[in-house]
Amino acid sequence: QGMESGSGGRRKVTREYLASWLGREPEIMRKVRSLICSQLKTTEIVGRNLVVADVIVRYVMKTIERDIELLDANCSDGFDVIGMEKEYSAEFHGFRFKGYIDRIDSLAPGQVRVNDYKTGKVMDNDIFIDDGNAEEVAAAVFGDDNAGRPKIALQFFVYDMLLRKNGFREKILNSVYRTSGLFSGGIEVRPLNEKFYGAMEAGLSDLLDELADIDVPFRRTEDAGMCEYCDFKKICGR
Repeated sequence: QGMESGSGGRRKVTREYLASWLGREPEIMRKVRSLICSQLKTTEIVGRNLVVADVIVRYVMKTIERDIELLDANCSDGFDVIGMEKEYSAEFHGFRFKGYIDRIDSLAPGQVRVNDYKTGKVMDNDIFIDDGNAEEVAAAVFGDDNAGRPKIALQFFVYDMLLRKNGFREKILNSVYRTSGLFSGGIEVRPLNEKFYGAMEAGLSDLLDELADIDVPFRRTEDAGMCEYCDFKKICGR
């Protein structure tokens, strides 16, 4: 009840359905513990994993509350789920891009929302992009050795580009569910900024041209901190 199949494989999640889960915390805990046991290949949760399970349940419950608040703010009785961890691929400037989007839904006709779950830091220029700062943020994405590079802004651009190239014509909204902010504020939802999208298309095209140019040698980053988690550090020689 509250989860209805719709056209195009969409599923309707009603406000009533979400609210019903607020009183089912023990059931959610059982499910979380079952999943942890499955991942750890064990039959019992002990020690720190008991705390982990409790924290996960708290995040789940708060996410449900935030989704209900979002529906109320939009005067909506539910949202359509278009996809969960859904894969999209498309060609851009001669290169093939692929991405897995955490969740795609629609709060109202004519719009689609791209949602990403984040456990790490989310900067303002990752999500709060308008005509005033669009070109500045795009320049920061492609700037050399920029420790404060707005990586999530780049991620959303790629997701938005994939949706457009896969036939989505609705207004696109970008939304972040960050664990650090679930208990201190609402869900951040911002419309795709067309000025930013155009600047990112140009910046990415230039970067791909440079990548394909055999006369431009690969070079090491000047930010040594980036090397710590680099997949190629063993062959780089740094």
